Amino acid sequence: MVLVFRDVFSGDEMFDGSNPREEVDEVAYCVRGEYSPVYTTHEDGAVTVRTAIDVVEKHGLQLVDISRTQFLEYLSTYVQKLRVYLRSSKKVDRLEDFEANIQGFCRRIICNFGDFTFYAGRSNELDEGLAMCFYKEDQITPYFYFFIDSLRSEHRSAR
Repeated sequence: MVLVFRDVFSGDEMFDGSNPREEVDEVAYCVRGEYSPVYTTHEDGAVTVRTAIDVVEKHGLQLVDISRTQFLEYLSTYVQKLRVYLRSSKKVDRLEDFEANIQGFCRRIICNFGDFTFYAGRSNELDEGLAMCFYKEDQITPYFYFFIDSLRSEHRSAR
């Protein structure tokens, strides 16, 4: 069984338990990805190899071209959507943590906007949860931020 994390609004798979993760500011998971080879066999029998980030490839994440202004609009709308979701889900304890920490977390992303690449889920719904990809000091290992409260976890049989 594999633990899978899905967007609560779209139902898209965003990542799974095979990738190491830690909480950041009580509002986000920081998930470590890695580059891995992807083999494609063509009709003529030829095989091509490319390198891809495992989180993106495995869960069908879609690259999103978003400007800083569009991202600010997205954050404003999405954070409000999460507040409504937490209130309606009667997750008042989570709402308090979320409210206390969300502004500082978002400020960090906005201040470093140029260091991020953004991905939507498989459905490519741009008003749902986004995966925010960045690189730490080694500039080799991809990491992703996901809002904790925009995810639900479930167990799935291993593929």
